[in-house]
Amino acid sequence: MAITITSLAKPENVVATLQAGGTLLANQTYYLVVTAINVNQPSYNIGKTGVKSAPSTEISFTTDSTNRSVNVTWDAVTGNTYYMPQRRSSSFLFISFILKHLLINKPVPN
Repeated sequence: MAITITSLAKPENVVATLQAGGTLLANQTYYLVVTAINVNQPSYNIGKTGVKSAPSTEISFTTDSTNRSVNVTWDAVTGNTYYMPQRRSSSFLFISFILKHLLINKPVPN
């Protein structure tokens, strides 16, 4: 029996619109990516299901004393079952660089 594994496109046109109120820290820059996920697709991992898209292009937004909430929108991705937005107060690109650097330069135990 052949199993077809399909990939998902990454979410595009992610937009963050600040709104009044909220509990985010004031005068803070946040970074956001969105990933599409289909939990019903076969996976490359044997015995597992679920396919994740690549993350969207990273966007950022900066809160102020009045606007401490954000509404995030993006274009729909065909074939997904849900989305996973991720917000950080440091750039994902910077975090990925640091983690990659640490993993590459970590000594291997004997």
